[in-house]
Amino acid sequence: MVGVCFLSIKKVNIFPFPFGHNSDNAAHRIAVIYNGKHGVYIPRRDTGSTINSFIGGRIFPGEHHHSQFNIEDSVREIKIRISNKKVGIANVNALEGEFDSNSIFKKLEIASLFYRNGSVGYSRSIDGARLDGLELVPNCWNAVGATRMSCSSYYYNDASLFPPSSIEFDNILVMRNIIHYWKPLPSISVS
Repeated sequence: MVGVCFLSIKKVNIFPFPFGHNSDNAAHRIAVIYNGKHGVYIPRRDTGSTINSFIGGRIFPGEHHHSQFNIEDSVREIKIRISNKKVGIANVNALEGEFDSNSIFKKLEIASLFYRNGSVGYSRSIDGARLDGLELVPNCWNAVGATRMSCSSYYYNDASLFPPSSIEFDNILVMRNIIHYWKPLPSISVS
């Protein structure tokens, strides 16, 4: 199971300043089981923040590609487009409120639990010698479904990485106003 997680983060205190840092981010994720635990491998992270792209993989776990985010978020309709100088990364247009009844998960609650179990993520370090880990620790978890209008990912459509037609759309979940923090995890050596 693969996915793209879009995060619009507000008021993050990265440094001991009296104000918070805002950023739009995306992570291409692949569900994994490692050492008997559920999590995700993140082969690509994108951010609209120059700070995140600089500290990612250096001061904070996870290398981030600096990209342009265009987000239109009305009452129920969400449009997200991400691109950088090389490629269009991802595009989604969804109508919040309905869970896709054709999903492999069959019910919103099952899909939500699956994604919650993916709150631990590992990505390869810049030098390739280890996997750096982060855990999303939210104060609550309240996902709602969304109906896809359109959805694409340059990364998952890359035939050199994934055979044509090997990935198909399943569902979209939306969470809003979640207070959370990121917990760095011990690295895993790559041999």
